[in-house]
Amino acid sequence: MTADEAIACSDLRGMNDAAVAADLAARRPIATSLPPIVRVETTTRASFAGAAGFPTAPKSSSPRELPIALFERLVDEVLPAARRVVLGVDGDPLEDPLLRARLTALSRADVPLHLVSGSSALPRWLPHLAPRLAAVDVVARLDASGRVVLRDGACDELATWKLLEMACGLRGPGGVPVEVGLRVGIPSSATLDGSAIVMRASALGLVAVHVQPLPSGSAGERAGGPAFVADVAASTRSAALPAPEPSLADAVAVSRAPWLTVTVDVDGMLSIGCPRRLAPSAPATLWNPERGFRAAWNAIPLVRVRQGKASLGCPSCPHWMISRHG
Repeated sequence: MTADEAIACSDLRGMNDAAVAADLAARRPIATSLPPIVRVETTTRASFAGAAGFPTAPKSSSPRELPIALFERLVDEVLPAARRVVLGVDGDPLEDPLLRARLTALSRADVPLHLVSGSSALPRWLPHLAPRLAAVDVVARLDASGRVVLRDGACDELATWKLLEMACGLRGPGGVPVEVGLRVGIPSSATLDGSAIVMRASALGLVAVHVQPLPSGSAGERAGGPAFVADVAASTRSAALPAPEPSLADAVAVSRAPWLTVTVDVDGMLSIGCPRRLAPSAPATLWNPERGFRAAWNAIPLVRVRQGKASLGCPSCPHWMISRHG
């Protein structure tokens, strides 16, 4: 990206921040702004379902990827005005065969990247991604012996904690420390309550930890149990996501501020909260490639979301990855 292009993106983000603030203040049913946080499901491969309390998606006969052409439309039409792009919703973005092409496209928007992954490829990718990385959430689980391991189980506990330590030492855009979070699924056989994990994570400097009982039918059977959530180092959060007035604190309850976040799934469905296939009642609309993003975004009934008449997610995935940036 050239210096002129970077300045243009900065101007667009400033104007969009002002539009977001106006939408929040007026509680507009149709947004004049574009969503500053964009969650993108690039692949269904290596689903997080059952690994760390994520919702369980319907089984598919074959993996699917978000078409690169649609991803590039997103980069060009939305991300220059966005404050953060989150890769990782249900599938693991590091298992996406089109990842390198997507990263090349992302360089055009100069937008901070928030990665959600539990892949054993993380140690190889994180240093490469660091210059554009604002945050990383590591998806892990407890193994049969009660040790914290990556979602795919390929790294042992020592390697997993070494990975988290390495991530905490990374510097992102502008030399700002990368925010590091951890999400751990606990099977029914585990006796751990999460406090030991939080203490160890706190010592490393992680921003947030979410310890979640695994849903019924996965590796554990404590469905409905309370999630143990802790912001272990709120004071270390970076300024990578400036808050427009009134405040991005409204994002803690997505239903109060649906203008702030959009999720794009592999089928090109735009939704507020979880993808439609994980939360069937979540307000959503299909992005027709023949029309621009804004036309689809404005077709979502934001006023219905704001009034709390729609389910935005499921009990096992309370939008932790976006709400912690409030």
